[in-house]
Amino acid sequence: SGAPERSSGVRSVGAGVRRARYPPPWNSLVRDHSHSARAVSVLMVLVLAGHALAQPAAAPATPAPAPTNAAPSAEATKPWRLTTALGLPGWLDISGEQRTRYETLDGQFRRGLSGSDQGLFFRTRVKVTAKKDNLEGTLEVLDGRQELSDSGSSITTSEVNALEVIQAYGALHFSDAILSGDKLMVQSGRLTLDVGSRRLICRSNFSNAPQTFTGVNSVWTTESGSSIQAFAVLPVTRLPSDKQSLLSNNVALDHEDFDVMFAGLHGKWAKAIGSADVEGYIFGLQEDDDDDIATRNRELGTAGVRLYSKPNGGKFDYDVEPMLQFGHSRASTGASDTRDLDHLAYAVRLIGGYTFEGTEKFRVALEADYASGDHSPPDGKNQRFDPLYGDRRGDFGPTGIYGPFNRSNLIAVGPRFSFKPTERTDVVVADKFYWLADS
Repeated sequence: SGAPERSSGVRSVGAGVRRARYPPPWNSLVRDHSHSARAVSVLMVLVLAGHALAQPAAAPATPAPAPTNAAPSAEATKPWRLTTALGLPGWLDISGEQRTRYETLDGQFRRGLSGSDQGLFFRTRVKVTAKKDNLEGTLEVLDGRQELSDSGSSITTSEVNALEVIQAYGALHFSDAILSGDKLMVQSGRLTLDVGSRRLICRSNFSNAPQTFTGVNSVWTTESGSSIQAFAVLPVTRLPSDKQSLLSNNVALDHEDFDVMFAGLHGKWAKAIGSADVEGYIFGLQEDDDDDIATRNRELGTAGVRLYSKPNGGKFDYDVEPMLQFGHSRASTGASDTRDLDHLAYAVRLIGGYTFEGTEKFRVALEADYASGDHSPPDGKNQRFDPLYGDRRGDFGPTGIYGPFNRSNLIAVGPRFSFKPTERTDVVVADKFYWLADS
C-alpha cells in the first residue's frame, strides 16, 4: 500500500466492443423507442397537469385579523417562496435555483494534462410540479455551463450540460395501499434516483449535472418507516461529450439506449435492532456497445447490507455497509478489447461517531473506506470495485475539476467534525489519508 498520501490519483479503467445482444431489426426498434420514451414522458406530465388544471381550486379562507401587539406568526417567519409570492393554487408548485461556483486547481494530476486548471460554473434549474389528489406531473429543466476553462481543462459532462430536461415524469401516489398508514409512489418517465445511503445510486448535488434515468421507480413506505424501493431504468447519456463542445457550451439532447439497462431492489427495516435500521439491496447493470457509445460491457450484480444508527445528542452512532460485486466486465472501452473478465470485487464503509448534547449538535466521527482494486491485470480477472452511479462528494470531498478519489481501488481513513451553529447552518471539517488498495 505504501505511505499515506493526501492527494493520490486513483487509476480508472474502461471496457470494449461486444456483439449486440439483439439482431439488427431489434436494435433499430429499441433505438427508435428510446427517442419516443422522452416524448411519452413529457406527454404524461402534460396530461397529469391538464387533469389538475381542470379541477376547481378551493376558495381560500379569510384569515382572522391578528392582534396588534402579537408576536410574528410562524407563517411570517417562513423563507420566501416563489409559489407563495405568485399566489399559485396549492396543487401547483414552481421552484428554481441559480448557483455560481468558481474552482481552481494548481498542479494538475491527471494523465495527459499538465499545469493549472480553473472554471467558473453556472447551474440554473427550474422545476414545475402539478399535484392533485393522487396524480403528479413534474418537469425539471437544467442549464449547466462553464466559463474560463480551456483545452487543458479536465471538465466533463458533470460540469457542462446546457439546456436539458433532467426530469419529466408522471407519478401516482396511494395511501393505505397494502397496510394501514402506508404510502406507495410509482414514477414513470425521465427521473433522478436516490437509493439507500446514496453510495451506489444518487442524485449528486455538488456536480452541475446529475445522472438521470428513464424508466420506472416505485417506493412503498410503512407507517413505521420501513420501505421497499424497486426500479428498472435506462441510464441517460449526457451529450455532447467532446471537449470542444463542452468548452463552447453547445446544446444537444441527452439520450437513453436499451443497450444499457439498470435495475434494482432495495429494502429498509426501521428499528430492526434496537434503534438501528437495517438495509439490504441488489442491483443489476447490463451494457453493450452500439454505434453511439463505447462501454466496458459490464454485466454486474452488486449486493450489500447496511446497519446504522442515526446521530443523536449524548449517544454514539455507527454505520457499517459491506458491498459485494460479481459478474463480467472488460478492462477498457477500446474497440480491440474483446476479452470478458471474471469480475469479483468488494467494498466496505465504516463509521463510528459521537454527538454531544446541546443545540449545536457537535459531532466527532472516525470514517474508513475500502474498495478493492485489480490485483493482477494479466490474470483474466477484474477485482476492481465499480462505483456505479454513487455519490463521491459526501465521503471523499469536493469533486468538480478536482475530485481525484472514487469508491474504487482505495483505502481512506480520517476524522470528521460537524456542528450546527444555527438552525440553517451546517459546518463540516474532515481530513483523510488515502492509499491505493492495489498498485
